[in-house]
Amino acid sequence: MNAERNVEEGNVWLDQADGQLTVARLVAQAGSWWEVCHQSHRVAELSLKALAYYRGDQKTWTHSLDLLLRNVADTFPEMNDLSEDARTLNNYHSPTIYPDAFPNGSPRRKYKENEATKALAAAERIYAAVRGTIPPSAA
Repeated sequence: MNAERNVEEGNVWLDQADGQLTVARLVAQAGSWWEVCHQSHRVAELSLKALAYYRGDQKTWTHSLDLLLRNVADTFPEMNDLSEDARTLNNYHSPTIYPDAFPNGSPRRKYKENEATKALAAAERIYAAVRGTIPPSAA
């Protein structure tokens, strides 16, 4: 970990999270609930990685939101408030896209609107918390 903040790198990752959030909202309008869940995980992952890179980390290799959150919470303890959201979204990384995640049927048929709505709300909370922590780039 580098003690110097990297505002530019944090904002690059957060910009991608913002784009994924747009995608999640669009697929919600289309009723693709499995994809809303998957995109919501991606929003949270990119947001938490943005915070790690802003903090000065050089690499973050995990998709585990719990691990990412624990990693940044030592510097940004307010992020601990998002632990339930991270745990919820952890369920949506792989099972939402791989048909062998369930014994019968594709992920496309397993996820419902209420689950997708909760996932999207969790992703929005994580994104907003990170956005409120990383200052905008000067450029």
